Amino acid sequence: MNCKKATLLFCLLAVISTVNAQIFFDESSSYNVKSIEGNATWETTPTSGDFQYNNNGISSANKAILYSTEAFQAEDGFVLNVDYTTGSLQSESHNLSFGLISDETDLSTYAGTNPFKNEPTLYSIGVNITEDGNTDFQGINFANGSSLSSLDQSGTRTQFLAGESTKITLEVSYGGYWCYRINGVYEASGVLAEGIDLTKNYRVAIYGQADNGGGKSIQSIELKKNYAAGERAEKSRGTWASVDHDALEQLKDFKTLDYLYVRFNTGASTSADHMIPHKLLERIALEGASGNDTAINLVTPTWGNLNLDEPEIDVVRDQMLAIKAAGFKVKAYVNSAQFSGDNGDSFVDFANRWFEWCFYPTKAKCCAPSFASFWDIQQI
Repeated sequence: MNCKKATLLFCLLAVISTVNAQIFFDESSSYNVKSIEGNATWETTPTSGDFQYNNNGISSANKAILYSTEAFQAEDGFVLNVDYTTGSLQSESHNLSFGLISDETDLSTYAGTNPFKNEPTLYSIGVNITEDGNTDFQGINFANGSSLSSLDQSGTRTQFLAGESTKITLEVSYGGYWCYRINGVYEASGVLAEGIDLTKNYRVAIYGQADNGGGKSIQSIELKKNYAAGERAEKSRGTWASVDHDALEQLKDFKTLDYLYVRFNTGASTSADHMIPHKLLERIALEGASGNDTAINLVTPTWGNLNLDEPEIDVVRDQMLAIKAAGFKVKAYVNSAQFSGDNGDSFVDFANRWFEWCFYPTKAKCCAPSFASFWDIQQI
């Protein structure tokens, strides 16, 4: 076989199509800070760029809310990523929370308390990090303008952390779906029966209060559009493979699947076991290096009539043609150890005969067989 043709076959690659979610807001975007009571502020740290909460005193009444100047709308929903640090999760009047608040609330005049814990009159969904003596609303909460619901109290699988930077991912989508993760670990998800109104415009908001439990800071903020229908699958397209050749009819509409495997041979200690016909290997098994040896067991399917240019039956070739006809790419597996590596007892005789052929009678030939059948790769 032409080596270039074989290389083309061995190097079939799946093209991975990715979907980049639209970024609405991050730590470099425009934002405002509202001191709700007293002298509390969110200040940008020059060295790190973090947003640092500054109580400017010891009064637990001091509080401030940082929020995006712009409001954003996405019918597909949002993904909010926030990296925070807080010195404590449990301290009286020590609050830290963040999430999305409908722009129906004018945050420039907001005078309430923790919006993601105490304010049912808002339309919001967010994460309350600190306990403040009450664990009922430590977690993810939803307010619909008249009532506040605790969707999950953190700690089912993982917990908010204190004293180190921690990433929270809050995801909302159509149909009332919500989900959140702590440092990439899934904590909880669910569906609101009443839904989440994605026709509204939302601002990113971060709330801080007091400083009795240690400093609070935000290392990064990112708000991006959630996946639209089909986009999540599109991002995964080409990353899934199957070896189920008998289910092509069922698999052909499976959009995340881009290619199917075929095997030229097996692996490890059985890599001498081939799935494709091969004239040379068959003749070595039947005749030996001299052409006059007794026959031993084949390591390939039989070619059939050895006078033909193509095998009479080639199952792997048929599989590849069927895969292509179903609209998939083909990925071929081959183990390069072949007869030069460790082989099981049932292949030792052939491996010895292969090496005998390589060096028969005195001139070295090669020690790696041509793996494919004698058909034109370009036709595949």
